[in-house]
Amino acid sequence: MSKKERKLPILPMRTTIVFPSCVETMQISRPRSLRMMKELEKSHDLIAMVPLQPGVEDIRSSDDLCQIGVLARPLVIQPSRDETYSVTFEASRRLVLKSIVSEQPFYVGIFEEVEVDGSATGLEKTVQKVYNYAVRLLNSDSHYSPEIYEILKSNRDEVVRFVDVVSHHLHFSFEAKRELLIAKTLKERIFHLLDFLSEECQRLEIEDELKIKVEDAINRSQREFFLRAKLKEIRRELGEDFEEDNAAASYRKRIALLKDLPVEVKEQLFLETERLKILSTASAEYGSIKRYLDWLLAIPWNNIRSDKKNLVDVENIIEKNFFGGDDIKEGITEYLATRQLSEEVSAPVLCLSGPSGTGKASLASSIATALDRELVRFSVAGFSSVAELRGEPHTLEGAMPGKIIRSLIDTGCMNPVFLIEDLDKLANDESRVAIALAFLDLIDPRQNRRYIDDYISLPIDLSRVIFIFSMHSTEMIPDSLLERMEVIEFSGYVDREKIAIAEKHLVPSLLAKHGIEPNELKVTAGALRNLIRNYTMEAGLSQVKSRIESLCRKYSKAKATASKSVKWVVTEDNLEKYFGPPIFIPETAESQPEIGVAAGVAWTGAGGDIMMIEGLKMRGSGGVVCTGSLGDVMRESVQAAHSFVRSKADLLQIPYDDFANYDIHIHFPQGAIPKDGPSAGVTISLVMASVMSDRPIRNDIAMTGEVSLRGKVLAVSGIKEKVAAAHRAGIFKFVLPAQNKKDIKHLPKDLRDQMEFIYIERTDELFEAALLDYQPGSETLQDLMMMELRRQASEEEQNESKQKVKKSAKRRRTGTDEEPARPKRSKKTPGTQKRKRNK
Repeated sequence: MSKKERKLPILPMRTTIVFPSCVETMQISRPRSLRMMKELEKSHDLIAMVPLQPGVEDIRSSDDLCQIGVLARPLVIQPSRDETYSVTFEASRRLVLKSIVSEQPFYVGIFEEVEVDGSATGLEKTVQKVYNYAVRLLNSDSHYSPEIYEILKSNRDEVVRFVDVVSHHLHFSFEAKRELLIAKTLKERIFHLLDFLSEECQRLEIEDELKIKVEDAINRSQREFFLRAKLKEIRRELGEDFEEDNAAASYRKRIALLKDLPVEVKEQLFLETERLKILSTASAEYGSIKRYLDWLLAIPWNNIRSDKKNLVDVENIIEKNFFGGDDIKEGITEYLATRQLSEEVSAPVLCLSGPSGTGKASLASSIATALDRELVRFSVAGFSSVAELRGEPHTLEGAMPGKIIRSLIDTGCMNPVFLIEDLDKLANDESRVAIALAFLDLIDPRQNRRYIDDYISLPIDLSRVIFIFSMHSTEMIPDSLLERMEVIEFSGYVDREKIAIAEKHLVPSLLAKHGIEPNELKVTAGALRNLIRNYTMEAGLSQVKSRIESLCRKYSKAKATASKSVKWVVTEDNLEKYFGPPIFIPETAESQPEIGVAAGVAWTGAGGDIMMIEGLKMRGSGGVVCTGSLGDVMRESVQAAHSFVRSKADLLQIPYDDFANYDIHIHFPQGAIPKDGPSAGVTISLVMASVMSDRPIRNDIAMTGEVSLRGKVLAVSGIKEKVAAAHRAGIFKFVLPAQNKKDIKHLPKDLRDQMEFIYIERTDELFEAALLDYQPGSETLQDLMMMELRRQASEEEQNESKQKVKKSAKRRRTGTDEEPARPKRSKKTPGTQKRKRNK
């Protein structure tokens, strides 16, 4: 194959590709190209048309041009009015760019001609596919001229020319045509061309398919519209009403009756009504839209109940209906005062935390009554999906609004009091946190003004709603939710409070509920006291309520079966007649002082309870055994108490050898009940001191407090319940940490007056108050300190004498009597002068 070099002007191709054997008209506007066209305007010399490399805007070197170009001759050069040229080129063959030799006034390069092998042996089927695809494309796209088909047909037999003609005339992208031009072999160009044609045919097929579907949908919709309009007109001519129009008209009338609706709500109502008008009653969407409209119209958008503004009346109503601590009532009135101060002031959401039956629901009901609002009470225990709270999209089958919107519809106003119970009892899976955090939209004042229910899909103002949460514990509540709440702790009732509540509220309401007159069934205060102590074990009054309800049912049966009037008086003497033998036997104080038995008090879910802790010493190796279903904290308290008592052996006059020769067993009765917590530390220390010193413990004293390893007594919680438990057991002296002195003022006055409180800061003080025949081993702590200093000095002297004996033995083993080197002394000392004379 011979190659011939030529020096030719270069016309860069940026948007148009001209293939060999093809003619193309181009618009020339760039300065270099215009200068070249002016020189060629008369001569019509050959030029080289070379495409730019991908991503190149201007030529800086030969690398910016593709290696392959085409040899072309300008057939027609026609200047335009805007100083550009319209030039018609005829391309003849491909060229290979070797180098650029000149850049001014235009680019000039050295080229070699390329001779392409025109043999298509083995490619006949591929060429036929190219032809078939090209014909198919021309027939499918109306933008192609019919003349192109004739051009392709006339060049069908010459493969090289046919491939270039197809590449030139079909509407490929500039990048695709550049790839076809610079392909070095005929086989490569054919396969590239086949790929491009295949993709173009697939694109056209997809467009045709979509076009057909769109046209079918439009035609079907138009057909249904015309048929429905025709049917409507026929029924009107016959005097019949059109059902869909009646439904839509009915909704329009209902919407018109609603005043002061939010603009976006009214627009949504009219939009859905118009959609309902054009739908068939047989369609599923028709029923879905009707349900959606019914829910929207049922929401009390503008119904706001006015609050009671007199805070004194509110306080009186809460005082009358709720029997609880003054601090709780004060916190509630402060909360309500904050809400009444201004609509812009957002008070934190109330969170009532405490055991069951302690009055949380009663307090929420009292708040609603005091404000003259509706109370909405529901439990979220077991909620497993956010959709139960926020609803589902109304387009889903069977969807409905969430619990909040349904509750607003039930109450018929937009400012009820919501009591949401059991937030700590959500479904125990990964949805727990998601549901808890969904409440942020409800309680956050920045978001609840435009609360979005997924079914309604319109903003609803919940800023006037009072949300109150009720739970047993706040441990399972996420911090992000808890920090937006004001937690009010309900610690439970003591026996005298339970009796007062039962007499004043519980018994009268249950008698009225069961249709029993007060003079027909009477329950004395003594009966209530025994009922609370022997038949229930709780911090609140749930079990008491259940027992009284059972008594009411027994009386109703007796009254219904008797032939004459029946009157019952339930007292503490005949209580077993109605309830059977006692279920719970409370702990009582010991009848006399004993060694190793102390009355501790504990706070449980059922309130305060006496816990008689027992101790025993026996021959052994100094170990400590503790039994009674104890938690880790309780076991650590036993170890800390043992270490502290050992450190006070001198003070308690306990021989040190006893701790190595005796084991100590500490037992907590009622082993089936789990026990944990640090508040039994002082009691355990006292029991250990008693058994090791063989001193009895006073039986008329109870105690609580946490002990540190150094014997310091730390504050504990639940003082009210613990003091009440000691009083109930007949113990009227109570030892507690000095830091808990502030809690005594919250006790009922009569309970404070009947109890004697002993405040301690160190466990040593408890030994003096509770151990009989207690005489410290030394008169004062100063004497103990001096004894310890003397003991340490004696040990140091013994250590020094041992060191001297070891050094003397070492000198005898080495065979020298020389003394070890001594520290240097002053030259004036006699010892120094004597050593010099010896030398």
